Amino acid sequence: MTDLERSIDFYETLGFAAGERYEQEGWLLWVRLRRDSAELMLALASDPVHDHGQSVLLYLYVDDLDAIGADAPVVEVDTPRPAREMYLQDPDGHAIVVAEPA
Repeated sequence: MTDLERSIDFYETLGFAAGERYEQEGWLLWVRLRRDSAELMLALASDPVHDHGQSVLLYLYVDDLDAIGADAPVVEVDTPRPAREMYLQDPDGHAIVVAEPA
């Protein structure tokens, strides 16, 4: 992540809450976020982040996709699992798929 505070703000819109943080010499180096039993750890990038050069896909399952409250369309999926998905992009351009099981 290039800006952890900006990333924290983004993930908080998805219902995550920031918890444990590690700072060194005034720099936030990593933060742990939690939502119910889901936990994420975000770290400050040590190299430049290029949105077209990253190969990261974060795939989250939730019980109620509509409860996420994100401003993204929900897509009905014609596969056995999952039943519905929402496609998002974090502030650094990483792909996030939030899915609701069938």
